[in-house]
Amino acid sequence: MQKIDRVASYKYQEVDSELFIVNQEGVPPHVSTQIMRNASRTLGTVGEYLVRAKKAKEKLQFRIRWKVSERNDVYPTIMKGASSKSHEPENTPLWIELVEHPDDDPERIENTLKAFFDAKDVSQDQKGFFRNRIKVVESSPETCELLLERKPESDTIYLKPETYVIERERRAIFSLKDKPQNTHQSILRLLENADKARWPQVIPQTVNRWHVLTDNSRPGTDDQRKFVETALGTPDFAFLEGPPGSGKTTAICEYILQVILNGGKVLLCASTHVAVDNVLERLKDKREIVAVRIGDSHNISEELRHLQIDNLKETEKKTIKKFISDKKHPSESQKYLLDSLEHDDESIITNFILDCANLVCGTTIGILQHPLIKANKDNPGAIYDVMILDEASKTTFQEFLVPALYAKKWLLVGDTKQLSPYVDDVDISANLETLMTKAEGNVCLNVFNCLHGNNLLVVEADKRTLQLYKEQAKAMDVEIEVLDDMEEISNKDIGISVMASQLIIGSKRSILKYEHLLPMDISMIVGDIRLPRLRRRTEYWNKLHKRKNVEIIDPEENIWNVQVAWRIIRSYELRNVDGGHQKYMEDIENLLPRWSKDAYSDAKGAIESVRKIALPSILELLQEGFERRPGQVGSVLSDGFKEEDFVQRHVLLRYQHRMHPDISKFPRVNIYGNEGNDTDGCLNDPYYIESERRWEYSRYKTRALWIDIKGRKHKRYNFNVEEVNSIEKELNHFLKWAELHPKGKSSGAWEVAILTFYSAQETELRKRLQRTFNTRNTRNFWTKNKTVHISLCTVDRFQGHEADVVYLSFVMDRRIGFLDSPHRLNVALTRARYQLVLVGNLNNFRKQKRSDLLKLLSHEIPVEIDF
Repeated sequence: MQKIDRVASYKYQEVDSELFIVNQEGVPPHVSTQIMRNASRTLGTVGEYLVRAKKAKEKLQFRIRWKVSERNDVYPTIMKGASSKSHEPENTPLWIELVEHPDDDPERIENTLKAFFDAKDVSQDQKGFFRNRIKVVESSPETCELLLERKPESDTIYLKPETYVIERERRAIFSLKDKPQNTHQSILRLLENADKARWPQVIPQTVNRWHVLTDNSRPGTDDQRKFVETALGTPDFAFLEGPPGSGKTTAICEYILQVILNGGKVLLCASTHVAVDNVLERLKDKREIVAVRIGDSHNISEELRHLQIDNLKETEKKTIKKFISDKKHPSESQKYLLDSLEHDDESIITNFILDCANLVCGTTIGILQHPLIKANKDNPGAIYDVMILDEASKTTFQEFLVPALYAKKWLLVGDTKQLSPYVDDVDISANLETLMTKAEGNVCLNVFNCLHGNNLLVVEADKRTLQLYKEQAKAMDVEIEVLDDMEEISNKDIGISVMASQLIIGSKRSILKYEHLLPMDISMIVGDIRLPRLRRRTEYWNKLHKRKNVEIIDPEENIWNVQVAWRIIRSYELRNVDGGHQKYMEDIENLLPRWSKDAYSDAKGAIESVRKIALPSILELLQEGFERRPGQVGSVLSDGFKEEDFVQRHVLLRYQHRMHPDISKFPRVNIYGNEGNDTDGCLNDPYYIESERRWEYSRYKTRALWIDIKGRKHKRYNFNVEEVNSIEKELNHFLKWAELHPKGKSSGAWEVAILTFYSAQETELRKRLQRTFNTRNTRNFWTKNKTVHISLCTVDRFQGHEADVVYLSFVMDRRIGFLDSPHRLNVALTRARYQLVLVGNLNNFRKQKRSDLLKLLSHEIPVEIDF
């Protein structure tokens, strides 16, 4: 083997016809090659997952009904790009209002609306999408409206799901796998064996002058300063962990200023627009900051839209054009620049803006519109000195990777006890689809249903499938009878046999032949068959025993991978709930094929692989590892940093500066495990917070309370009118008080948030607020004198926000739905500054056995009003 010289950075070299990667310490070739082999294996698996997810999305389609908006204002500026025949009525730009269909699933409509608001064009034809596109000129999510280039011909518009993000994630994966750059060394090290990875020591950099963190007497400032110095000193990663209201954003602002004052350039990303805008709003007036905001204007705070890159380009173009045009004798270069701008060549002005900017901000999705990131999508290299990822607990590894490849080091900020990444069950389902045929999947599903107290009748004639049923039922200890095998048996014996069976299978012919012998306690019929005599008997039986009627299941719609996918997601949501996680993992185990060892191990392995890719956040992976087990040896990405490496890079913010102590107590003790304001724990109350949260609103005796509602949830959808009535009543009380007690000019308006866990309840609350305030707004409502601003939101969307008063509607009256997620409940309970009002059926939550946390909440928070 040829000798390999030391090199200053990673690069490939040919050695005995093999490709090796050598690092700056001159590590032996076989070690570095092993790192790349590990990386290639892991990254290849992630890439394949993304390919399958993309193909699945390409088959889907959003649809929504519309009506002509009451708007009459079509601005001249929006005519740019409209049809040249716009003088014709049918080609005139038109505002339309998106209308929810009565049969739409209220819990999915939010994703549909968001897709339309982000769309560049829509279709008026379900089949000929690309031939019938209509340009979206402008969107208004607040009023649920779109401005289209022309009026659609049908009453429904359609949209193909966006796959650009998945494609960029796939490209990033394969760029790191096949063409790693010098600056990607630390990311590649994440894929090295956790026991062998050698991370450099972090030497914190002393800060001589503080610009934001100036008050050293304020509890928690020492922790924030420690993070800034750690982040300045790390050569690779740093982690800022903090509960709600702990000052993470403030620490980020100080760090950004320190980097920029030292001549650095910062890329700021987060999973939500509000997290990005929260940081930028605090820094926008700092003279040292030259900021650019990437993303669509309608998603950006009004205060920051002038920093949006397209708006900046227009502003700078006008300024430059005027400057050059006013010159009597412009130079040749000035003439060239003016000519370029006149002919819409924006590359010069774009490069100028980005070269000058020292802070570029966007969501992990929106940042993909960054011109330099778009231009270098196949060859990413470091453009920025550091990337800050806020809300890192909501960002997957593949989502993190796209912007991460354009930076030299990375700061991850977040809280693993808040919401995890949004997981699309379509992506997971698509990655399990090829494991089994539909018939094989139905075998697993139908036998599984028998394990849950159901007796099934299945129409099936295929011999191979019948054999699979027998093997699966035997393995799962399910009693099975195949009617076609009973031709030689007497009717009496057949009747006895089927009475003792949980699963009865037969061809249509045999089922019809023995219909009169089938037991009355059959609860599911799988297949297309009419059995009037059996149906009459079972209806009588079910009525007598107060049971549900027989469920008819279409085997074409009963899809194994879909059933596994949602259970994978739920098991992860309940990973910190005793028994909750295990229940769904046991269900998944019982859904696996048992007719051969290979089929079982292939399915189990694929599910584990999908879970590791789709579920955990980059923060969880590096901080805690994903379900790390004793004795497990994996990469840093799967197992997390070793303790000695992590503590050098990690800072925990221990104090909260948002909530009145009555509000912070429950999450501090029951979610963060800090029972006595222990200074080593987190969510501690600073000494001044109670006095800062004094007010004169005396309707309630405590700052966190229950209003007990006996009303019923709607039978079909997740909304509860009685809870809407209660919140309306409580809101009106507060509005009357606030009118006489304004918050003060320096503090702005009182902020009220009306939150719920369910989109259907949000819709009901919206109707009430629109009627009360006589507006078409969907999420933001103001009193006439602007003393109160009301936000309406789901809990998941409200992470990163806060309000003075929070009314939280629980909706459920007989079960708890997904209220058993401690991460979701944590977000809901930690948004309020002055007052938290919980509205729900207390008896339901006290009786239920699925969530200890919810039961504690129903007992420990006082009940002041009982309806």
